[in-house]
Amino acid sequence: MINILIHSRHFLEKLDSRSFLKGAIIGASLFLIILTGILYYYYSSAASLQKSIRSTNSKREEIQKVLKRLATVRSQKEEVNSLLAEEKGFLITRFLSDCIDSINIKDKLKGGKEPEFSEDDIYNKKYKESRVVTQFAGLTIKPLCKLLNLIEEKKRVYVKDLTIKKTRNATLDVTLTIATLRQQSS
Repeated sequence: MINILIHSRHFLEKLDSRSFLKGAIIGASLFLIILTGILYYYYSSAASLQKSIRSTNSKREEIQKVLKRLATVRSQKEEVNSLLAEEKGFLITRFLSDCIDSINIKDKLKGGKEPEFSEDDIYNKKYKESRVVTQFAGLTIKPLCKLLNLIEEKKRVYVKDLTIKKTRNATLDVTLTIATLRQQSS
């Protein structure tokens, strides 16, 4: 180590000031170029890593939202299944007929026709949706509200579609579609 320092000292003493200055400028320039390269690499790597972190964090947040939604759907599915299990023999046509009879609007059924019943497989054939379409003519607001309130009180039944048209004599023509679910037999 000492020999290197002695040789370096002899070398520098032999140099004239112009050669020394030239060497110092070249050395300083090389040092700055290397330093600039290191700084560029450092900051570009840091920026790339920050971008990657932001992207990963964004995906993590999306996954958390999906997992929360999945938990909500699963709890709702359990709630629906328990609700369906409570009344295995539930018939939506009988329910609607009882509602119509309880508020005494059977005479308002359009053309005296009975409600139309239909059924479809839904949710990957795990459930059947039973629907009843009923048409009323000459109905007033008060019995319509009572009917909708009775339907709303029954958790198992939901309004699928409701069309209301005002007639000339200040009554309403109503087309009401209600539905319920039932589990498919495995």
